Amino acid sequence: MKKKAIMSRRKIIVITVTTLIIFSLNMSTTVSMSTVDDYKISKPFNLALTLHGPIEIITDDNFTDYGFPGSGTDVDPYIIQEYNITTTSGSGISIEDTTKYFVIRDCYIDADIYGIYISYVADGTATIINNICTNNNDDGIFLCHASFSTLINNTCTNNDYGICMLGSASSTLTDNTCNNNNKGINLYSCLSSTLTDNTCTSNNYGIYLYSSSGSTLADNTCTNNLDGINVGRSSFSTLTDNTCTNNIDRGIYVEYSSEVTLTDNTCTNNNYGIYLLNSYTCLFTDNLLQENEEYGIYLNSLSDDTIIYHNYFVDNNLGGISQANDNGTNNFWCNKETKLGNYWSGHEKGKYIIDGSANSTDPYPLKEIYGTERIGGSSILLISFMISTILITLVRRKRKHEKDVNNK
Repeated sequence: MKKKAIMSRRKIIVITVTTLIIFSLNMSTTVSMSTVDDYKISKPFNLALTLHGPIEIITDDNFTDYGFPGSGTDVDPYIIQEYNITTTSGSGISIEDTTKYFVIRDCYIDADIYGIYISYVADGTATIINNICTNNNDDGIFLCHASFSTLINNTCTNNDYGICMLGSASSTLTDNTCNNNNKGINLYSCLSSTLTDNTCTSNNYGIYLYSSSGSTLADNTCTNNLDGINVGRSSFSTLTDNTCTNNIDRGIYVEYSSEVTLTDNTCTNNNYGIYLLNSYTCLFTDNLLQENEEYGIYLNSLSDDTIIYHNYFVDNNLGGISQANDNGTNNFWCNKETKLGNYWSGHEKGKYIIDGSANSTDPYPLKEIYGTERIGGSSILLISFMISTILITLVRRKRKHEKDVNNK
C-alpha cells in the first residue's frame, strides 16, 4: 500500500509538472498573439466595407472636411476605416504635408498607382492597420519621410512593391503579408526600423533593406522569392529567428555592410543559405543552414573579419566537398575562447576544410546538433525552477522514506 501511495503521488507530480511546462511554453505565445489579434479585422471585408471614392488629404483641415471621426491628437487620432476604394485614380488614399495623427484601418484598396500614399507627415502620426492593398501598378503602401510610423497586419498582393518606405526612420512593421509582388517589403534610408513577424512569399525580393543601418529583423518568414532577405549598406543591423526557405537564389544576402549580426535564422532549400558580399566584422551564430543547393554560407573576396560559430550545416552543396566557402581575409569559423566551431553533417573527426581561396578551416567542429529547440528565457527559468524544486522534493521524500524504514 505504501508503494502504491508513493507511485500515486509521483504520477500526480509528473502530471502537474507536465501541465505547468506546457502552460509555460504556451504562455509567451498566447500573450504575443493576443496583442496582434487586437488589430485583426473582426468581420469579412465583403460584408463590412462602404464604397468610397479616392481620398486626398493635403492639409490638416482636410481631415475634418471629409468628416472623419477624431480630433487628430495622439490619443484621439482621425480614423479612416472600413472603405472599399476601387478606383482608376492614381491613389486610393493619399495623405501629404500633415501634422495630425491618423489611423487608416480595415480598408480594401485597388487603385492605378498607389494603394496608400503617405508623404512628409509629422513623425509618429501615421498608423496603418489591417488593410488590403492589391493590384496597384506601383506600391500597395508607400511612405516617404514619415518616421516613427506603424504598419500592422496589412496584406499587399499583386503590386510592384508590396510595402515601400523611404526616409522613414524608426518605423515598425509587424505581421504584414506581402505576396506575389515584384518586391515584398522595401526600406530605403529607414534607420533603426523594426520588422517582426512579416511574411513575404513569391516576390522578387522578400524583404529588401537598403541604407537602413541599425535595423532589427526578427521572426520574419520569406519563402519562394528570388532572395529571402537582402541587407544592403545597412550596418549594425540584427537578424534573429527569421526563416528563409525555398528562395531561388539566396536565403539571406548581406552586401556592403559591417557589424551585421545573424542569430538563430533558418535558411533551407535555397540556392545559397547566407551570402556575404563585400561586408566585414559580422557575426553569425546558431543559424541552421540545411539542404541549400550551393553553400550554406558563402563569403566573397572582400568579406573580412567575420566570426562564424555554433551554426548547423546540414546537407548543403551535396555535389561538392565542403558546405561553406570563404574567399575573404581573417574570418574565423569558431569561437577561439570557448573552442566551439560549427556542426557539419557527415563530418566525423579532425578539422573541417572549407572551400575558397582563404584556405580556412573549422578547427573545433561540433559533434552533434544541440540547442535547436528555442525556448524563451522566462520559460527556461520557470521550467528550471520547477524541475529543481521537484527533484529536491523527491530526494527529500526518498531520504525520509529510507529513514522511516531503517527506524522500524
